[in-house]
Amino acid sequence: MAKKKLFKTAKDLIKGYGLPEPSQKRGRKAGASDNRKVTLRARELPSGNVQLYLYSSYKGKATRFSVGVLNPEEDEAAKMRNTEIVRTAEAEAGIRNADAIRQGHGLEPKKKRNVLLSDYIEHLINAKTFSKQTNVSLEMLAYHVGEYRTTQIKIAVIDKPWLDGFISYLRHDAISRVTTKKHKQITQNTQARLFEMLDIVLARAVTDGIIEKSPVGELKGTEKPKYNKEAREYLSIEEVEALINTRCTNENVKRAFLFSVFTGLRWSDITSLRWNEMREDDNGKYFAITMKKTKQQIRAYLSEVGASFLPERKGEADALVFDGMPNNTNTNKHLRSWAKDAGITDKWICFHVARHTFATMMLNSEVPLEMVAKMLGHARLTTTEIYAKILNRSIAVATLKQDEIFLNRKK
Repeated sequence: MAKKKLFKTAKDLIKGYGLPEPSQKRGRKAGASDNRKVTLRARELPSGNVQLYLYSSYKGKATRFSVGVLNPEEDEAAKMRNTEIVRTAEAEAGIRNADAIRQGHGLEPKKKRNVLLSDYIEHLINAKTFSKQTNVSLEMLAYHVGEYRTTQIKIAVIDKPWLDGFISYLRHDAISRVTTKKHKQITQNTQARLFEMLDIVLARAVTDGIIEKSPVGELKGTEKPKYNKEAREYLSIEEVEALINTRCTNENVKRAFLFSVFTGLRWSDITSLRWNEMREDDNGKYFAITMKKTKQQIRAYLSEVGASFLPERKGEADALVFDGMPNNTNTNKHLRSWAKDAGITDKWICFHVARHTFATMMLNSEVPLEMVAKMLGHARLTTTEIYAKILNRSIAVATLKQDEIFLNRKK
């Protein structure tokens, strides 16, 4: 595909994008009447950049509203950025113009169309409609929307090209907001999760009457970020032992994580676990719970080593088992510091790694796949089969070590 021409000066930018300067009226012949109430215009700045603004005049009073700045284009990235700014500025002009025309006919403008994406995400978080985990993902979405575009975007302006650009940002430019010495690009699964959250936000915007339909429906399935279902980080037995023998900055986090390693319970279930959910039958002690995510009812039986990580029982019968746990983000910070102290530096550790470790540990101990699925509360066996594939791949890699040993000897 041929590269698009780069506009390297302010004048080239204005001419190349067909932007009218202050003395011009866009799309009209000289002397013709202009029925548009709001127009998009551009002016050259002393810096050599181009400012875009919306111009309107009502009862002799002119109003100007900035909608972005174009920079001279030295590469394709700058070209893409400018194209996006011009496109959204034109969409903004269209919305404001429609509202101005409505006012001219004595009608109220559609106020909901002016809702900013960032404000709406914050509204959804504050409304506490979703779970804590989902709210964490919404906060992450808000962060990356801000990183993708420094200029605020209205929900009504979002269309397929904007989504295409955001997806491209997630795949190539998005950096984890967790502070590390090195910038770490977000994983494929994080990309998929963030886009999934954006889809939920836009669907809710439809319900709330902000937009008539979600632009996500215009995307093909192949264009959307996909989860890598085989990407499962887990710990070896030796690494689990190293963690057991290493001090953590938060003892409660250490106990909760290791308890998850030996029960397979998710963060959401561990942090809401209560003492009065503990039972005992002929097979031993267990927690009878309804899993927060899947609503599956399970019995999480306790091994002796697993039970050893339960904290001392305090308070009322319905008291939380792991009371006083930090939020998910801070928990993961403690985990990564702890793992580093234990010598685990080649894996990205988060709380969910404990669940993956439990699954692979059970399968490695020749526990039947169907039984592991039941222990994890999986509704479909195919979900559990992912862990079996991981083990097969690990076994294959280990087998190939034979070539490294014996073939090298022949040389």
